[in-house]
Amino acid sequence: MNTARSILALLFSIALAGCALLRIDASQWDILASIEAAKVIEIVGGEASISFSADSPDTDFGKAYKKMLTGHLLDNGIKVLGSAGDYLLNYQVQVVIHKDRDPLNWPAGSVTAATGGALLIAHASTNWSKPGLAALLPAVAADKLLEISKEGITPNIEVLITTELHKLEEIVQSSTRTYYFNPGDKALYESPEPPNPSRSFQVTDQS
Repeated sequence: MNTARSILALLFSIALAGCALLRIDASQWDILASIEAAKVIEIVGGEASISFSADSPDTDFGKAYKKMLTGHLLDNGIKVLGSAGDYLLNYQVQVVIHKDRDPLNWPAGSVTAATGGALLIAHASTNWSKPGLAALLPAVAADKLLEISKEGITPNIEVLITTELHKLEEIVQSSTRTYYFNPGDKALYESPEPPNPSRSFQVTDQS
């Protein structure tokens, strides 16, 4: 029984290590919006009105986030105006790209798997009739981790989402949250670069 518990504890610790990085995707945008809306409601009360900053990010995330914030505010009785609200709600998105921070591309949980595996093998060598089987368990656990967490390397791209509440010229609430996301989702958070200005060429008469 103690051996079985040791195995379960090992697998559980590997799973937790693999989930340590906080990621965000479209399915979690509404959760973020509900958290930020709750903070806003706590500050402004039930009688105030809110308008959004005109320079809200024109991205897929920016458009969706504004709609989600608006929905949560309206559901709680907060008036949302096109302009001239009692408070101004502004949010900013910054995409940060790091250099390769994980050159070995070890999956999250590798250290836990190696350490737990060594301890399990040591335990088995003195308590199991077939200690060689113990070496198989960490390998199976690590492979399972790779299967369920193919993004288990340390990501090099993260997004900072800042939500600010303004009253006249004063910032009365501000919070910034940092998330990792798949590199393929970068366009959801970052506005496309403007097209290059057209070049003009001087044409000379060669005749």
